[in-house]
Parts: sequence; structure tokens; C-alpha cells
Amino acid sequence: MIILGISEEADAGVSLIQNGKIIFAINEERLTRIKLQAEFPHNALKSALVYLETQHLTHQLKGIALASEIHIGIPKKATFARQILGGLSHIGIASLILGTTTGIKTLRFLYQKMQFKRLLRIRNTLVHYGLDQLPLKVYDHHFCHACSAYFTSNYSKCLTITIDAAGDGYCSKVYECTDGNMKLLHSIPFFHSIGYYYTLVTQILGFTKGG
Repeated sequence: MIILGISEEADAGVSLIQNGKIIFAINEERLTRIKLQAEFPHNALKSALVYLETQHLTHQLKGIALASEIHIGIPKKATFARQILGGLSHIGIASLILGTTTGIKTLRFLYQKMQFKRLLRIRNTLVHYGLDQLPLKVYDHHFCHACSAYFTSNYSKCLTITIDAAGDGYCSKVYECTDGNMKLLHSIPFFHSIGYYYTLVTQILGFTKGG
């Protein structure tokens, strides 16, 4: 059985997993030559489908896994989100809404209700590639990071920690991993992200954001 993994965030790309083993993976930027290429990875998907065809594995493709339950990577929406964050900071409630687990859960619930258009767009895109009949499941941003670390580590039991700027409302999660099972132990809302401090410092030093 083969599962197709798709990410349309910054550094978008696809992967093919056959019975728990990575057999193909490529990021969109490798094909477009645009650093950290975002949005749906059309070229990467085409490459993956060509690989399946040349290896006579197309018939084994049984499902699609989509990274991130909440996607706000489109520039205009990202700008809007930053404006909201700035406004909340000015009135002094940003830490309450964005820095607590309860606040993040509420925001996640609202954002997830707004994801219908995204999923519809993706479904329509999959029709173009003849993949619309495959089951599609969306996974949490940090869970995807943790899976890529744990299942390629060769450890049957370990602690897996994810840390980045932000994803699905959080900047870090901690999982206890045992015999293929993953238990969430702790999570940190993105308001407290050390990644944002890193971004600010590097921007002050003259680096391009996200570069």
C-alpha cells in the first residue's frame, strides 16, 4: 500500500510512503527554483505520479495525507492574520487569546470552520490528476513533523519534540512514542514561539524573511 503525502505550506512538496517506508519525496522549490515555494505543489505531484507510473506502482496508491489542519499560508490571509495579532497586542489581550491553550483551541475551532474552501479547492485539483476517488485525510502540522522524526529514527520508544515558528496554532509539541503509537504530552501556543524571535532578529540583521 502506498500513501501520497502533500504539503502546500512554505517549502511545499510531496512524498510517497510504501508500507511505512519513504520511496519518493521532493519539494516544489527543486522544480520551480523558487526558494521555499508555497501553495499547492503541482510540479512535485506530477513528478511523484511519473515515478509511480515508471515503477508500475500506480495501482498501489490507496490514500492521500494532507499536512496541516489549518492553512493560512496565502499571502493576503497571512497579512490579515498579522494585522489581527498586532491589534490584539495593542489592546493587551493577545497573550490571553493567543498564548493560552483555551484561546488557541477556540481559534483553531473557528479557523477549521473556514477550511471548507481550501478542501474544496484541493479536491478540485485532485480531479485534474485523477486522484479524486482516493480517501483524503488531513493531519495536524506538528503531528506530521513528529511522525517524520519518529518513524525514520529506528527507535521503537523515544520522546519526540517539535519546534518551529507556528503550525495549526502551536509552536511546539511533545510526544511520547512507543511501538508505533504516539501520545501527546505537552503543547505550546504559537504566541510564545522562539521561532518568531529568531525571525525578528534575522530581519533586523538584514536577512529576507523566510529565506
